[in-house]
Amino acid sequence: MWRFWALLFGLSACGGGGQRATVESFSQMHGAVTATGVTPFSQVPTSGRHIYTGMMALNLPFGGAAATEYVGALEIGIAMNGSTASASGMVDSFAEAGGALTGALTVSGGTLFPNADPDRNFLILANLDGNLGKGGTDYALDGTIVADFYGADAAAMAGTVFGDISQGGNIDIFDGAFAAEKDH
Repeated sequence: MWRFWALLFGLSACGGGGQRATVESFSQMHGAVTATGVTPFSQVPTSGRHIYTGMMALNLPFGGAAATEYVGALEIGIAMNGSTASASGMVDSFAEAGGALTGALTVSGGTLFPNADPDRNFLILANLDGNLGKGGTDYALDGTIVADFYGADAAAMAGTVFGDISQGGNIDIFDGAFAAEKDH
């Protein structure tokens, strides 16, 4: 849980001239990251492992109730190998004004689409799976992340999340978004 609050109150958004501004909300971070513009594929690193930390906001409809936005702490690693990539990471410490969730989600897999048109398509596709608990009940999430790199030399990434949430025989859908900066 400490990671979530450290990110929520101390994480920074991309700023000009190497300066980093403090971020106080998911929407502020997402806006700051996406304002830097999609990174042209020619500027995306083609080798190495790059770690990004940030936040993910999910609209979760627990037990058939209306969806509520929960924000969690995200860490995702992107391993680049030429024109291919794989993703691995974790999202945990989900919370909203009414309380926190238990459990964590795992980011895995990953496909890079180097010829994607950033005006119409995403550059990265990865899996998001795991269990989150609310009020003593566990819910299984099976989702997908689609994302682009943002800023000079892929300094940040942001994207959309969507998938299924199930408990027992009940299945519903969820969606959300994320934003993260490269650890320098």
